[in-house]
Amino acid sequence: MDSRSGESLVLRKLIDKAEQAYYNNFPTNTQFLDLNEQNIFMKHIKEFPSIKYNMFGGNDICERKMIMFFPRDFQADQISFPICALHIKNNSSSDKLNHRDYLGALMSLGIERFKLGDVVCNDQSAYVFCVDTLTDYILEQLIMIKSTAVTVDRVEMSHVKHIEPRFDVIKGSVSSLRLDSILKLGFSLSRGNSTLLIQSGKAFINNKLYEKNSAKVEEGDVISLRGFGKLKIHTIGDYTKKGRIYLELFKYK
Repeated sequence: MDSRSGESLVLRKLIDKAEQAYYNNFPTNTQFLDLNEQNIFMKHIKEFPSIKYNMFGGNDICERKMIMFFPRDFQADQISFPICALHIKNNSSSDKLNHRDYLGALMSLGIERFKLGDVVCNDQSAYVFCVDTLTDYILEQLIMIKSTAVTVDRVEMSHVKHIEPRFDVIKGSVSSLRLDSILKLGFSLSRGNSTLLIQSGKAFINNKLYEKNSAKVEEGDVISLRGFGKLKIHTIGDYTKKGRIYLELFKYK
């Protein structure tokens, strides 16, 4: 399936959800959407019926989000997203688990990716957002990740409102505040590879797709590169004697 037909399929499914809410006068929601799917929605938003919508993934930092479509006579506080938050605790003080381990264990249970939102890792645990119909299944089935015993508990959504993922600090300098320069520093890429990834639609600044390597970034921006991870521009410093710009980046784990 080429990118154009893939985009058309995503768009058709989203419009179907919006039309269900519009004609049935009742809220409908999508599954979890990745950044590319969200961008397709925003790019074609004028093609949707005249209806309200909200996007939410569990908390404000989540990338993967559901869209809730609801009639105009509904208020936002009248709708509830079918999202549950689970806390997965690593019971071993010596075994280390990373994002890939947690996500892989969940998907090995036969759970499709679009039913899972973000997985936010801390030192000895992770929080995962999922569709609420999966809650009991995960609580019952997820007891081991690799060879490490884990404990899974449901937590209130208010508890995960402000959780932040772990990150590594990357310090360095760039020739300019262009997107390709930031990707080169943050992900240890060549300029050519950075440009290729941007032009192939894999780079997002603050959840918005950018396909030009000359796109400018600012302090506080969050940059996502599909297949590589996510960065935050923590600070933009002074110029070096050679005219380069000091940066401090947070690279999320």
